[in-house]
Amino acid sequence: GLSRARADTLHRFARFIREHDLFNEAMDPSDFKRSLKSIKGIGDWTAEYIAMRALKDPDAFPSSDLGLRKALASSQGVASAKEVLELSNKWRPFRPYAVFTLWSS
Repeated sequence: GLSRARADTLHRFARFIREHDLFNEAMDPSDFKRSLKSIKGIGDWTAEYIAMRALKDPDAFPSSDLGLRKALASSQGVASAKEVLELSNKWRPFRPYAVFTLWSS
């Protein structure tokens, strides 16, 4: 059930992980996300999500996530990724807690 483009991205990601020490605990989360986004097919959302889940980055925030945008649209009148990102600044440096709360709402 995987499209060819997604399968190719997964292959590039696996190859990248094999060739780089991406999960080095000393790596800065910003460097980690930048490295991930250098892989064709991986964008901001995926890099933020992996940093949030795998690295437990306390400030990762997938601002373009449709679930977040919908959750905030109903209670805050916020709809765009830019507005969500601006709103999230007051939750720093613990934005993933807001993500999980909003996803469950």
